[in-house]
Amino acid sequence: MGLHQGQLRFHPRTRLLRQCRELAQVLPGNHEVRSLGPLGLLFPLIKHLRHLKPGAYVEQAETSIIIKSDDGTVTADHIFTKWGKVAMEAADRFGKSMNTVDESKQGLIDAGFEDVVEHRFKWPIGGWSKDPRLKDIGLYNRLNWVQGVEGWCMYLLTKYLGWQHEEVMVYVAQMRQALRDRSIHAYHDV
Repeated sequence: MGLHQGQLRFHPRTRLLRQCRELAQVLPGNHEVRSLGPLGLLFPLIKHLRHLKPGAYVEQAETSIIIKSDDGTVTADHIFTKWGKVAMEAADRFGKSMNTVDESKQGLIDAGFEDVVEHRFKWPIGGWSKDPRLKDIGLYNRLNWVQGVEGWCMYLLTKYLGWQHEEVMVYVAQMRQALRDRSIHAYHDV
């Protein structure tokens, strides 16, 4: 049950701003813009947004790298908690923020946007939610984490934190094991 491009619905004057390594431009003209990539990549493009007509808007989605739970299944010493701390430290050493989910609203205000509204959602990691829609989201989200965590970790942890390849692989194995643990009711903010 996946979405393909033909299923995405946008306002007729909307153009999708895709800046995540694929397309880093805003099409000319007076358009509304929706963006599904990291806001940190959007800020350098703010000057291009002058093509927005008065009253148009930018819609931005960000995903937190901090994994949480509301029921205490993600504890202070859990691998997911360690992930958040390690990822933030690596980002700091890399010179980039991985906290855009918490910085987006103020960043847009600082860029001159008005009436900035923020909506937060909890995206489950895994199929633990009783809500069928959130359960599906959680299953796909867990798959994303299981398949992506090695790539997300290897470069940053070896280059910027000085970890050895073997250390990263042990860490990734621990993350994947926790991701498959159905007793953990983890989520992250979007």
